[in-house]
Amino acid sequence: MGAIWLANGLAGHSLGGVDAFLPPAEVDAARQVQGSNVAAGSPWILNDLQTGLAHAKSEGKPLFIDFTGYTCTNCRWMEFNILSKPEIERDMNRFVKVRLYTDGEGEVLCKAARL
Repeated sequence: MGAIWLANGLAGHSLGGVDAFLPPAEVDAARQVQGSNVAAGSPWILNDLQTGLAHAKSEGKPLFIDFTGYTCTNCRWMEFNILSKPEIERDMNRFVKVRLYTDGEGEVLCKAARL
């Protein structure tokens, strides 16, 4: 029975509370937005605070910064259980949303460490 349940995850379905232990959804680096189900009405700007600040200024919206981590179980739990709620998604669309990963490798992490 457990194998059937886990097979649902391979098919892209939610595994409930276990989702928090999985790494975040893949990222579309070309568009710099995260391709997850979080606040789908308005995409997240990924690892680029300066772009987020510029968008917030040009759109006249407040900035919401989500400091997260690839290995952060609590962050994944919040994404799947709180930020994905329709009423929260609606409220979050009032903001320009920036997601900054505090862990990882490469140029993105080095850039974030200099902030």
